[in-house]
Amino acid sequence: PRTIPLKKTPDDATWGFVMRGYHEMYPNGTVLHTAMVTHLEQNGKAAGAGLAENDQIVAVDGMTVRSMEHKQVVELFRGKNEIELKILSERERLSDSLQVLPSSVDVLNCLWAFANSLQSLFVWQVDVNELHCHMDLTCLSKLKELAITHCSVSNLEQIQGLSSLQSLTSLTLDHNNLTNDALYDDCPIVRMTCLSRLSLNSNQLQEFPPCVLLLTQLTRLSLSYNDIPEVPSFISQLTSLKQLNIDGNRLIDLEPEILKLPHLKTLTIADNMIDYEPDGLITCGLNLLRVEGNPYLSRIGTMTGRSQKGLRRAISITGPTPGSITTESDTKVNS
Repeated sequence: PRTIPLKKTPDDATWGFVMRGYHEMYPNGTVLHTAMVTHLEQNGKAAGAGLAENDQIVAVDGMTVRSMEHKQVVELFRGKNEIELKILSERERLSDSLQVLPSSVDVLNCLWAFANSLQSLFVWQVDVNELHCHMDLTCLSKLKELAITHCSVSNLEQIQGLSSLQSLTSLTLDHNNLTNDALYDDCPIVRMTCLSRLSLNSNQLQEFPPCVLLLTQLTRLSLSYNDIPEVPSFISQLTSLKQLNIDGNRLIDLEPEILKLPHLKTLTIADNMIDYEPDGLITCGLNLLRVEGNPYLSRIGTMTGRSQKGLRRAISITGPTPGSITTESDTKVNS
C-alpha cells in the first residue's frame, strides 16, 4: 500500500473525494468492511495528492478500517485539517499473486483487502516474532497456493486463519522452526480438504507427523532435512501420493509400504543412514529415484551385476535439488 497525506484549509468544505462503504460476510462469520474512493473532485486536494477513483482506503492515520462501519470511518476525518491515508490501487487489489519480503512487510496489515482476488501468497524472510501485526489469512477464501518460508514459524497459531483456507491446494512451510507439537492431530492443516501438495522441509520434526496421514488427497509430500528416523507403515493410506521427498533425515531403512503406493513416481531418500539396499528399490519402476549419500552405496562394488547396474542408473538420474517439490507450474521466490 502507498501512503497519501492530505491537507485542507478551514475554507475547504470537503477533502475532495467521495468515499463509499461496503461490507461482506464470509461463511466463517467474519465480516469484512471496505472503504472505497468512488469519486474525485476535479482539481481537488485529493486528486492533487494522488488519490484515484476505485482506490481502497485500508488505514486512516495508522488505524486499519477493516472492522469499521462506514460512519466510523467518516468520524476519523471529522475535525481534522491533516490526515494520512494508506491506499491500495484497484490494480494492486485485484492481483491474484502477492510476494511479501522484508521490504514490503506492511502489506501484511491489509491482506484482507485482497480477499476477492488473491490466489497465491509467498512470504519470505519475514520473522513472525518481530511483526507488529498478526499474519491474518482469515478472509483469503480464494487462496490456492501459500508459501511461508524462512519466517521463524514455530506454531501454526502464528498464522491466523489457516483453517479458513478451504480452497488451498499447495502449502509450503520450509525453513521454519516447526516441531511435532505444532502438527497435532487436529491442527489447521488437517482441515484443508483440497490440499494436494505439502512441503515441510528444514524444520525441527523428530518424527513423521501423524496428521499428514489424514491428508489422503496428497499427491506431493516433502519432509526433507528434518530429524525423522522412520516412515510409518500407515503411509499406505496416502494412496494418491505421486512424489515423496524425505532426504536428509535419519532413516536407517525404507518402509516397504512406500514402494507399494500405487501412483508413486518420484522418491528421494538421499543423505539418510540407510545401511542396506531396500528390497525392491531398483525394480520398483519409479521415474525418479535419488539415493545418494546413504552408507550402503559404499558397497556398490560387492553387489550383483543387475543390482549394481540398476543402482548406478538410479543415482545417475539428474533431477531437482533433493527435497524440493517441483512441477512445471512451480513458482519460486528468489532472493
